[in-house]
Amino acid sequence: MTIPNEPELRSPRKRRNRQTFKDQVHPASKRATRLSPIIVVPKKNGKIRVYIDYRKLNAVTIKEAFPLPFTDSVLDAVAGHDMYNFLDGFNGYNQVRMHPDDQEKMAFVTEWGVFVVVVMKFGLKMTPATFHRIISEIFSEYFPPFMHVYLDDFAVYTARHDHLHHLRLYLERCCAAHLSLNPAKCTFGVTSGALDDEIVNGEGIAVYPGKIYAIIKAPISKNVKALVVS
Repeated sequence: MTIPNEPELRSPRKRRNRQTFKDQVHPASKRATRLSPIIVVPKKNGKIRVYIDYRKLNAVTIKEAFPLPFTDSVLDAVAGHDMYNFLDGFNGYNQVRMHPDDQEKMAFVTEWGVFVVVVMKFGLKMTPATFHRIISEIFSEYFPPFMHVYLDDFAVYTARHDHLHHLRLYLERCCAAHLSLNPAKCTFGVTSGALDDEIVNGEGIAVYPGKIYAIIKAPISKNVKALVVS
């Protein structure tokens, strides 16, 4: 796949990302009859994220019959332990290959032509449930003794004396399943951390500060009128 006027990729990271893109996206064959548009959305860090609009494909897709975990249940299980490791799956959904018979259904249109995605993408109706089913099968024996997961956010929790042992078991299973992690978003050997926008630690669950920042910083009302207006 060649894109016109592509700048030279000098850094190893850019070359690696480029190769990853080539591995995930291939030119479509003439069998691709269902085409989806792409949407460019700005991210908070100033970069952009490209989505494929699969709404029409989702309308005719049978939903994966596998339940997602309840957030409250995950938080209750993770809270109250000595040590934590919070780990993030690197491009989690993209690590799952699509069946060859379904790849042409995921075709999308660009100004350079029509291409198909050969991995599972964000935006498909069945993606979250399918991914969670796969992860649950990979780590089934570790639920709930010392880990929980919500989609691609992993929490390995343990007593202090078992910390390295349980972390090693988790990482060895990741290697065996060829599951990649994002080092920039992983935290190891801490006593508290963020999970699903809440703070968990040995004492329980606390509110994430960012959620109540506006309330904390709000000016104190000095009379009834000001209180009603605010």
